[in-house]
Amino acid sequence: MLSVSVPKVDTPRILIVDDSEDDALLMEGVLRGAGIKPQTARVDSAEAMRRALDEEWDLVISDHNMPNFSSQAALEVLQSSGREIPFIIVSGDISEDTALNAMQRGTRDYLSKSNLARLAPVVERELNNSRKANQGKVALEALSYLNNYDTLTGLINRSRFVEALEQAVARRPFSSGLLGLLQLDVDRFKLVNDGLGHDGGDRLLKQIAERLAEFVPKNGSLARIGGDEFAIVLEHFRRPEQLLEWVERLRDGFGDGFVIDGCELMVTLSIGVSIERGGTSTPAAMLRQAEAAMYRCKEQGGNGYQFYTEDMQSSALETLSLERDLYRALELEQFELYFQPKVDVADGRLVGAEALLRWNHPERGMVSPMDFIPLAETSGLIVEIDYWVIQESCRLLADWRRRGLSMPRIAINLSGRQFREPYLAEQIIAILNDHGLPSDCLEIEITECTLIDDVETTIAILNGLHRHGLRVAVDDFGTGYSSLSYLRQFPIDTLKIDRSFVADINTSDSHNAGAIVRSIIALARNLNLGTVAEGVEDESQLAFLRGAGCDQAQGYLFDRPLPVADLEKRISNG
Repeated sequence: MLSVSVPKVDTPRILIVDDSEDDALLMEGVLRGAGIKPQTARVDSAEAMRRALDEEWDLVISDHNMPNFSSQAALEVLQSSGREIPFIIVSGDISEDTALNAMQRGTRDYLSKSNLARLAPVVERELNNSRKANQGKVALEALSYLNNYDTLTGLINRSRFVEALEQAVARRPFSSGLLGLLQLDVDRFKLVNDGLGHDGGDRLLKQIAERLAEFVPKNGSLARIGGDEFAIVLEHFRRPEQLLEWVERLRDGFGDGFVIDGCELMVTLSIGVSIERGGTSTPAAMLRQAEAAMYRCKEQGGNGYQFYTEDMQSSALETLSLERDLYRALELEQFELYFQPKVDVADGRLVGAEALLRWNHPERGMVSPMDFIPLAETSGLIVEIDYWVIQESCRLLADWRRRGLSMPRIAINLSGRQFREPYLAEQIIAILNDHGLPSDCLEIEITECTLIDDVETTIAILNGLHRHGLRVAVDDFGTGYSSLSYLRQFPIDTLKIDRSFVADINTSDSHNAGAIVRSIIALARNLNLGTVAEGVEDESQLAFLRGAGCDQAQGYLFDRPLPVADLEKRISNG
């Protein structure tokens, strides 16, 4: 992509402008005698020189006076060609004034044919200077390329794309059409990198760029603006419906898969669209809008498109504000634990409680975990928050034991990210030891998705937890993969029956729900696993679970999630 050539001093290509073949051969001999081995050609007219300049030359040596040509005319031919080639004069009859005038017009040096001793040093000097200048030019062009283009796909990069978008927005008031900006993200691209390696992922990105380029018109701009993100600017369409039709054609164009290393891959895109129609949107605003629409598309499962609407911006601003506050919540001690008691289904005894994280915001009040837990996971704060939950649960357990309050066990929900932390078991045990607690007073709850994310790693982590005496429960069992094979492989202790099955026990779908609950309980019993039913709200559900042989239950029938003070009263009252 960079076309500047750097001459090689040992084999230079030299164009000799001279009417004497003998003189040309003499100069070539002098250069060879000095160790320079040139490739030469001789011309003696303007037309011949123009034809010769169609080729690459490292140096031009010209006689001054020829019957039908001159060094001045030769220099003019060279300069009119636009080529930057060192030009020197070797002549037998050139005056000092003429030579100085030639130097002022661009000649690099001049010397006499009667004294060719200077020829080789001058040629060597000019070739070296030319090489250094061209190397600098190559470096500058390479730097310019890196500043403007994506080296993998050859598309313009984000900074160059922003310039193109700014120019398109500037043209918008003088155009009768609309301006559209699309931001595209490759769905589940991480799976490609995990399965085929980053080299395979790079090759797929190149093919995707080529496919996208087939759809972008000449007056559009296509860029790679991030890892697996692309952006397109489209101008001069008259109605939003036209852009919609184009987006649908683009999406349909990805119906044919891609082949990487003999593996056929089906690729889908999440596309966010922003339209500038009133001459008031800025490039930065359009980029934010297209990105917000693209993320809304991904939230809805991907493989589609979303046009930007105003509610997306307000939602995004609210999310940013909440995320900002979340970063300070631990430091400002705004988190607290609530506990939902677990009871023995057979006799109603309190057998434990599940720790539930709550965020008591000074201005927002109690923030729903549904709002802040996903933010904590995407930001990485969930790891620090999970450790706070473990630490605080152990502190409370130790305090209750010192005060004679009986709480057999606390269950703690761990995020998938926390579950992959190295030395997880050792860190939990260290916290337990700091508070003088046995390891069996904690139960770790994880989801089915976390279990099967990486089977080998999961088994190793679970074995580590068990070696240290920690119990493990599978949360919301029945809503994920419910695979008998992983129940056989993984060292777990308890299955928690999802509340959706318990709730349906008393509905029109009670036969199916009841069969599922009975099957889960029977399966757990055959595998020597305990069972906990979630979301128990009335006596008939409890009676069903008791008849089916469920071990424990939790739900509003017994207690809502309780703050610490209320749980302590519950424990004290038996």
